[in-house]
Amino acid sequence: MSLWIVLKNHDTEPLEIEIIKIEDQKIAYCTGCWNCWVKTPGRCAHMDDTQGMLRKVVNSDMVIMFTENSVGYMTSNSKKVLEKFVPLVHPYIELVDGECHHIKRYDKYPKLGLIFIDDDLNKKDYEVTKHMVERAALNFKTSLDLAMQITSDKEALNNEHISI
Repeated sequence: MSLWIVLKNHDTEPLEIEIIKIEDQKIAYCTGCWNCWVKTPGRCAHMDDTQGMLRKVVNSDMVIMFTENSVGYMTSNSKKVLEKFVPLVHPYIELVDGECHHIKRYDKYPKLGLIFIDDDLNKKDYEVTKHMVERAALNFKTSLDLAMQITSDKEALNNEHISI
């Protein structure tokens, strides 16, 4: 299971929440063609459902990724979506704290959240996945503001509290 929850905070309206079930989306793998930077700036050359998702992401305040542990890492569907964030930045590089990072394409990017679902509660698997999302957030000019590991056990989930 992979869910992405897109949150938009309106100053005068209630919080807008959209749940995107990744398994229901048509998402092509990133092939590294770089058309999203060269031929169709800001847009993936693959005509899949990530185009609409990226518009929602870049116009949101926070995106929370719910992903199960799949062989010690996030699911392949979650990884595909994360890789499709590439068009959200420019191909040009700048030096930031001694590291090379892409120049941002937009003025504002959403905060990221990670809910790692793992019935074994394997700390190393969680830390590896969390580190990858932190690095992706850094390159996408944002931060990972929520990260936690949970079990899919409904009884245990009743005792979990998420505060954003």
